[in-house]
Amino acid sequence: MSRITITWSVGLACNISCEYCIVNEYKTNNKLTPLDLEAAKKFIIGFNKPMHIHFTGGEPLMDINVIDFISWLTNNGHLVSINTNLTINIDKFIERVNMRNIQTLMVSFHIDELLRLNLMDIWISNYKKISKIHKPVADVVAYPKYSDEDVKNHIKLYRKLHNISYKYVPFIGKYNDVKYPFSYTDEELRRFNLEKDKNAQKLAPSSTRYCNAGKTYFVCNENNILRCFSGKWGEFGTIYDFNYDVVECGGVTKCEFSFCPCPEFANVIYK
Repeated sequence: MSRITITWSVGLACNISCEYCIVNEYKTNNKLTPLDLEAAKKFIIGFNKPMHIHFTGGEPLMDINVIDFISWLTNNGHLVSINTNLTINIDKFIERVNMRNIQTLMVSFHIDELLRLNLMDIWISNYKKISKIHKPVADVVAYPKYSDEDVKNHIKLYRKLHNISYKYVPFIGKYNDVKYPFSYTDEELRRFNLEKDKNAQKLAPSSTRYCNAGKTYFVCNENNILRCFSGKWGEFGTIYDFNYDVVECGGVTKCEFSFCPCPEFANVIYK
């Protein structure tokens, strides 16, 4: 039985404030609103199928209800992927979650903010704890503002921290009125070792870009259920009144956006 995929944004609340964060373009309310745990469980049970839930935010682990929800999901056979900045104490996460059902653990390494807020030691401690169970790769945003010298300083830091695996990931947003990740220069691609990263290349022609939004779901932080992060492909109620009859509807559809706001490009495919 194939799994149904849901990207679940638990809100835009975050304990750090990176200048390059993609949600800066969408922020309207960054206050923490606790997840309605029982309603979330009931929503998932209603599918009566194995699920793969990808949690994003904001910082998902700020909400203890999210940790309890992930625990419930992973201990009931569902797969979970999660984005985290790893600056929240993760002891409860490790204790409660069935790590065997963590499909992907995406750890952000926001160097500037960690240094500014004196969170580097906490991040390193959490990284070491989680690495004993699930070996994550630290994602560093390839911010166009970073110079060759900045990258050299990053490398010095990685070497100082020893066993941390890292990679640069494309910046999503605008810098100096230029849209990224589709505007990286050859020099920038070299600087961040992104020459082979499809998401960092020039924008593919719209005739070759398709989207899985017709067969996946996105739950936004107001608990509205959409096909696409932008809301363009329709809304399907909330986790409280979802019509399960639409589950099998839809399919791969042509992407009409010149810039895709989809988190992690999870839905974009090329043909």
